[in-house]
Amino acid sequence: MNKKTIIIALLIILVLIIFITIKKDQKQNNQEITENNQEILVQTLEDGTKLNTSTKLLETKKIENLEISNSQLTNKEGKTILLADVKNVGSTTIQMIQLEITLVDSNQKEIEKLDGLLGTIKPGETVQLNIEATEDYSDIYDYIVNIKR
Repeated sequence: MNKKTIIIALLIILVLIIFITIKKDQKQNNQEITENNQEILVQTLEDGTKLNTSTKLLETKKIENLEISNSQLTNKEGKTILLADVKNVGSTTIQMIQLEITLVDSNQKEIEKLDGLLGTIKPGETVQLNIEATEDYSDIYDYIVNIKR
């Protein structure tokens, strides 16, 4: 082999090593970003209250003639509170309705089920859902709403 062939082979090997190193660093950075995103689901406020900051939790949820929005989940001193606005978007009055709230992680795996009760809601009216639990569920990713019949 002549010197030119050896130099070209060495350059190709060097380029491959650099390419592999760059890809490995990118993969590690993506994993760190994912881990950090999972950790940012909870913000601790000055008074010690844990506030869930999941963007999925904030999305408006619809079930039948109910529209659930402005969700807020907090935990303070071991007490978790889920608050949300519930609007009757239908044309008839809803009489006393029982909800089942399933708390889930980012893989939609069930963490816990909680029950909620809403009174009469007239068409176009908005009421507040208020559910409390004595466990710390501040790090949930989302919740799923079902009507109990």
